[in-house]
Amino acid sequence: MQHNALAGFSAAIALLAWEASATFVIENPVDRGLRRSPHFRWAWRNHAPLWLLPSIRALASVVQPRWITFAQCAWSSDFQKWTTLMVGGRHARHLDVFNDMPCRHSRHARVARGYDGDGASNAVPAGEYPTLMCAAVAAAISTVEPIPRAQWLEWRHRSRFSAEARALAQWASRQAEANALAAAAFWDEEATTPAPDGAGVNPASASDVQGLIWRSAPDAIPAAWPERLDVAGERARAARTAALRYVSRRRAEPESSRVLSSEELPVPHPPPSTVAAPDPSQVPWPKGAPARPVRIEQLYNPGVYIAIRRFIQVIASDLRAAEDAARAGRPIPPLPFRDTLECPAASTQPAWARECVWDTSNPHDCVPLQPYSEVERPVQDVDWRFFAHWGALLRWPDADMLRRVAVVGCDSRSTCPRNTVIFGHHGGLRTHYEPAKAVVDEDTAQGWVTLGTADLHTVPQRLVPRNVVSQRKWKIAGGELVEVTKWRVATDDSMDAPLSASRNAGIDSTDISHIQLPTLRELGRAVAVLQSLSPSLEMHFSPSALQHVALWALDLSSAYRKLAAARHERWLQGFIWYDGVRTDSRCEFGSAHLVDLFERVSSFVLAVARRRIRQYDRLHPYTAARAAWCADRRGQGLTSTDPTYSAIYLDDGFGATCLEPGEPMHGKPPGRPPVDVTVMWRAASQRLQLRLFVHSSRAQMHLAIVRQTFNEAGWDVAVEKVQLGPCIDLLGLALDTRQGGFFFVPEAKRRGLLAELAAQQPPLLHSDNRVPRTAVERLVGRLGHIAQVVAEGNAHMQPLFRLQNASFRVRLRGAKRDRGGAESRARPGYRRVRPRHIQVDGSTAALRQYQHALSWWSNVLEGHVTVPLAPRLVFPDVSAPGCAFVFTDAAREIGTGHGGFTCVRWAHEHTARFYYMSRRWPDDVRRRLQADKFSMPAGEVSIKNLTRAVAHASASSSTLPHILSRLDCSDNDAFR
Repeated sequence: MQHNALAGFSAAIALLAWEASATFVIENPVDRGLRRSPHFRWAWRNHAPLWLLPSIRALASVVQPRWITFAQCAWSSDFQKWTTLMVGGRHARHLDVFNDMPCRHSRHARVARGYDGDGASNAVPAGEYPTLMCAAVAAAISTVEPIPRAQWLEWRHRSRFSAEARALAQWASRQAEANALAAAAFWDEEATTPAPDGAGVNPASASDVQGLIWRSAPDAIPAAWPERLDVAGERARAARTAALRYVSRRRAEPESSRVLSSEELPVPHPPPSTVAAPDPSQVPWPKGAPARPVRIEQLYNPGVYIAIRRFIQVIASDLRAAEDAARAGRPIPPLPFRDTLECPAASTQPAWARECVWDTSNPHDCVPLQPYSEVERPVQDVDWRFFAHWGALLRWPDADMLRRVAVVGCDSRSTCPRNTVIFGHHGGLRTHYEPAKAVVDEDTAQGWVTLGTADLHTVPQRLVPRNVVSQRKWKIAGGELVEVTKWRVATDDSMDAPLSASRNAGIDSTDISHIQLPTLRELGRAVAVLQSLSPSLEMHFSPSALQHVALWALDLSSAYRKLAAARHERWLQGFIWYDGVRTDSRCEFGSAHLVDLFERVSSFVLAVARRRIRQYDRLHPYTAARAAWCADRRGQGLTSTDPTYSAIYLDDGFGATCLEPGEPMHGKPPGRPPVDVTVMWRAASQRLQLRLFVHSSRAQMHLAIVRQTFNEAGWDVAVEKVQLGPCIDLLGLALDTRQGGFFFVPEAKRRGLLAELAAQQPPLLHSDNRVPRTAVERLVGRLGHIAQVVAEGNAHMQPLFRLQNASFRVRLRGAKRDRGGAESRARPGYRRVRPRHIQVDGSTAALRQYQHALSWWSNVLEGHVTVPLAPRLVFPDVSAPGCAFVFTDAAREIGTGHGGFTCVRWAHEHTARFYYMSRRWPDDVRRRLQADKFSMPAGEVSIKNLTRAVAHASASSSTLPHILSRLDCSDNDAFR
């Protein structure tokens, strides 16, 4: 209480100083418990700085201070100590430059935690301000004019910019301050005329724009100007509502609960409406073919099949040597490179043999290969009766998917040439035989893959080798960070031969429905909708009544492999193993059609589970608050009124379940019977299933229903990957429903990325500054995925992409040397080669930018950055109260400086005012602009000037809710 009283006394003194036109500064550590702050730390989530006290918050609401955050190590402190300054008064803006002084050290001399060797607290000396910082603060608030940023840098004895850039910074700072002061003086004089009552105030957000005496006037821009279309009309409306590929900081404000309460829940994968394709017909005996029996040699021209068998033996002998070494426990030598054998049907087969695909499982009595039918259905783990029964009961519109799963088999409908093609060993298999051996042995034991033979199983036949791909993941085991390698064995159905396009190349893209895959962001938005409270419910229920939401996730085991491939496409399913030719009867990873088809399959099974969840919830009603939530949505005419959400990304299912206040995540809720009963009736087998669930919460029941539905359809669920709780890791990111909900980077992945970043930066970087290309590609891929959460990182990905795609040019043997120039570089006889190792540090601009991007990512990932579950998706209208717009142009063509403009209509005037900046750049700056060296910095100077000018238009509030700026850069063809 004594400390709170001292804080209140300090706030009172600061208010008196501010009223006397003095400047005050209040210092305290940065808030480490603020969820969406880059300084958030989970270990310090309960941190309570001075900024949370009611007296300080009341002071802030009156004086509208500037908040300055910086690291004290930037001012020669031995401690990092992130610090926040609350500054109010007429000289407060002089300290803005402190915001540009983050920590750029890899380590510090001392830490402000724990105790030293004498048992003294390390926090005590950390409380002393660095001498240089004290002098800088005193100098800033005692000067009439702001000290240029370049002067600060000189005082700190640090040179972050070249001499040219530093000169531009000094000049731009002087001009910006002069323009802002002039604009402030002009608008202060104009603002003396009182505005009419209520003018320019939006009742829904009056606290944001209180005292505003102006509005933006986009209609004042001349109709002939192209900029008019960007702020008024249909194009402007489209820009406001345009969907973003990633969560963006410009839209990372949490959407209001009132808006979310009237939104539909996301619909991630509506089923396509399809008509079942005609079943493949039975193949008659080809005309001109000799009578049975037909030997396999007769299906080729003389001598061709002998060459085919000889090539099969060569490939199999390579694999047999690797198999013998594996069984003997010896090191497995890399498999040799082998070429491709291609036998075009037109030149290697008789005309009658080319009429169909032949089943040569008996090489002495070959017959046409017949498709599956209702008489002989595919042999698979999936229960076709489940699909037939529920397809009719749900009136499922995707008839084509149901027919392929239940009758025909999963065919690709590829039109690739029916040639016999035998490929050599794939690069992944040549160096990683053991992972492939383990998978093939298991598939053979399951009966999915046949044993090898010396002959082809079909004619023609494409024998595509197995490929092995490694996937590295970071995990925390026993508190230690470890990297785990997961091997995936697949078939590369994109392999082409000179005269034979690949299976994937022959798939008609129009035959794929392109069903939309769900995203983790949709789950986050669904949770936010489930937690929302409409205005009509706010007077009856507390928001806490709807905040308890559980998340669940599961993973299907051997997802594709449970489905049978179509028999009439078995000629595309073969490969060579150590014992000869084998055929895989199941769907394989690597076939392009399976992504779309399997998403349709798994979505159908989830729809059955969703129906069963609704039936369970009707028998176990929700609380009054949640029932009112459902009724309110029905009253609004919304279709998504069930308080649940579920989706599946191929084989990764996930969802959200609403719990009652106080209901446990696991175990029986209070007042509910200890045993729940679910009844399942299967008409096809005339079977009644009765299942008991003892001491289970609603979330556990929903998850159990989903698991059992997939089990009934034919899939196993990986028990070790099942998740249930308020927070889950999913698809490389994490989601937490507590405290308003937020996305974040999982701890193992965050720490792993920091380790990868450190390995490519000094001092851990190898002395030759080179790293394997695979390390660069892996890091760039992971950071690009993380950019969905750390949206600012998209601006720092370009230097990484540039180095990832680094290549050099080599001259092929026999090619003429060129003499440089664009045309000669593109001449035949040269090709681009990507190096195996890439230099990542050095003196060139590309390497400096790469290291700067790595440093930026390291600092950001140290901060546990989070974003809200449901960001705002729509910009405010440009003419809405409190919303300003600016157009900026570096104007390099004619040298007009700043080149920005905006239109404002004052409350007491009928005509709009046009404000623009026409000051010319100095000749040296103009030349650099024309050389495209300072375009973006110059544009940012323009935004800064106009933003400051517009901000002074607010009579009693120094904050604008939204400022929309538009650059003249084609890469920024949207408002920011």
